[in-house]
Amino acid sequence: MIDLASAQAFFWLCFGLGIFLVAAFLSWCLFEVARLLRQSNEVVEHVRNVVADIEEDFSELKEKFGTVIGNVAGMAKGASKISGLIEDLAPEKKKRKTRKKS
Repeated sequence: MIDLASAQAFFWLCFGLGIFLVAAFLSWCLFEVARLLRQSNEVVEHVRNVVADIEEDFSELKEKFGTVIGNVAGMAKGASKISGLIEDLAPEKKKRKTRKKS
């Protein structure tokens, strides 16, 4: 057993033990922070890979269906014009029908 003859020896023992505990706690905190940073870095890399894959998929879709989408947009405009013409002609037909009945 350690001979603690004086209060000063006991003080230095407690002081050394306290320094050791504080150093151990700080080391544990630094380890946990480093682990957290590594995990967050992995998450950021994963998100970057997912976003890059999504961008590649959209660019491939744009290459494959770009002309088709342009044609569909043109067809939609044409269909709206045709439906507008049909609506313009429809009241005239109703008027003709009502005139024939009179």
